[in-house]
Amino acid sequence: MSVPDQSFASATQNNQSTSSNMPTAASTPFAMPAPPTPLTQQSVQYQELLSTISELQLDLQRTVGLASKLKHENAGVRKNYEEIKSALVRTRQRYSDTRTALLEQMEASAQKESSIESAITKWKSQLDGRTKELEA
Repeated sequence: MSVPDQSFASATQNNQSTSSNMPTAASTPFAMPAPPTPLTQQSVQYQELLSTISELQLDLQRTVGLASKLKHENAGVRKNYEEIKSALVRTRQRYSDTRTALLEQMEASAQKESSIESAITKWKSQLDGRTKELEA
């Protein structure tokens, strides 16, 4: 009975020494089962699947990073859009105010011009009347 106990103890020690060198489920993000030991078609397929999973994980990490970057850029673009939109609204308001003021001044200027022309016409008629009086 001592021989099987010794072989069990040595096998347990061998398993512990090899398992301590292997990464644990806590140390890797995704725990993967150990591959089958004989190099069979299944083990080749298993290795191919592990390789595919690793590539997909890298692609996922890149995609998540890119998505995060794009979200950040999108937030900046939205902020710029809102700033430009509010600047456009302010500019349109200033344009409207300036146009209204210009039209009011043009109207006032036209009224002044017409009143000046009527005054000039009145003065001319008065001057012509006095000129006729003096000539007669």
